[in-house]
Amino acid sequence: RLVPVSEDTSIVNISGFIGKPEYARKTRGEQYFFVNRRFVKDGYLHHAVSKAFSENLPAGTFPSYFLFLEIDPKHIDINIHPTKTEIKFDDERSIYSILRAAVTTSLGKFSISPSLDFEKDPNLELSVTDLKKPVVEPGITINKEYNPFNVTSGGSAPSKKAHQQEWKKLYEALPEVETDANTEQTELDIEKTENEIDEINLIQLKDGFVMECTPSAFVIYNQQLAHQRVLYEKNLALHKKQDKTIQQELFPVTYECNSKDAILLSEILSDLNDIGFDIRTFGKNAFIIHGIPNYLKTNQAVSIIESIVDQYKNNAGKEHISPYEQICKVAALVAAVKPTTPLSKLQVQQLVSDLKACKNPNLSPFGKPTFYSLSISEIENHFNRKL
Repeated sequence: RLVPVSEDTSIVNISGFIGKPEYARKTRGEQYFFVNRRFVKDGYLHHAVSKAFSENLPAGTFPSYFLFLEIDPKHIDINIHPTKTEIKFDDERSIYSILRAAVTTSLGKFSISPSLDFEKDPNLELSVTDLKKPVVEPGITINKEYNPFNVTSGGSAPSKKAHQQEWKKLYEALPEVETDANTEQTELDIEKTENEIDEINLIQLKDGFVMECTPSAFVIYNQQLAHQRVLYEKNLALHKKQDKTIQQELFPVTYECNSKDAILLSEILSDLNDIGFDIRTFGKNAFIIHGIPNYLKTNQAVSIIESIVDQYKNNAGKEHISPYEQICKVAALVAAVKPTTPLSKLQVQQLVSDLKACKNPNLSPFGKPTFYSLSISEIENHFNRKL
């Protein structure tokens, strides 16, 4: 449940343990900082640890940590009374950066964030013990009695007739090819069969779940949460992209709202346009929607903007992220497919493929797991047998 942390620098030495994300609790109580063996409480240091966990931490939970910081006393504010738990450093920013980097390194070093590499072939693993074994030179056996010019002498050389019989056996199971057209049709059928196999490996289940069968596990995806992750990272990538794909409205739509919502929408207008919207002000408390991102339906323009404004009001300030990141999260939440939305086989394949290409495919933008993996070993244990 615990992962060790260790970092030694000229500014501060850090040691201790952090809890794995899956054991995070919904209430505070397992967050401990000790500076020069003295217990302290510091929101700035807590924020550094939380940022290191990033999106690996489920929403609404707090990481557990027991961290010891050793620092030269001259860099600590002497006006803080020793009996109090507050503390202040001369160089808070450097300590913040070092602490965050130390926790991030430990999380990565101990593979806290698993990837979606379900197809790893164990046969390709090179054992270290095999490298230590001495290399044995292969032996060569020579038949000194063999005469290559005497085929009837009972030697090892097979006769020409025997060769022909062996070759005939290789082709006995193959159908005869009559024309080039048949050859082309056979290749197309094989390709179709391979595609059908891929489709069978991905199945949409009831209530918004997709199941993937792999050689090592059954993976069940939540299609709504997976799509949120995909859209969120696509929106983030659009921030610095110049050529955005926008669906231009054939007839621009007017959106009117109250004065408070109008002020809020004006503040986030540039961020919305950065992720593929084309919205412009139109007098007092009114806006014109000229275009929306290509992954949205054109008849959803007004309802999407209303939902984004409402969600942004409800979530703004709850997380230590930029307004643009907040807009990306809210837009992904509103635009993602619903659990009841049926997906075609091609859409299912595209969704899983896009999720695996994400930087953090394990969690939705709001910290919820996007998939659940049931390994073959777990299935074996359930049935108390080997498959």
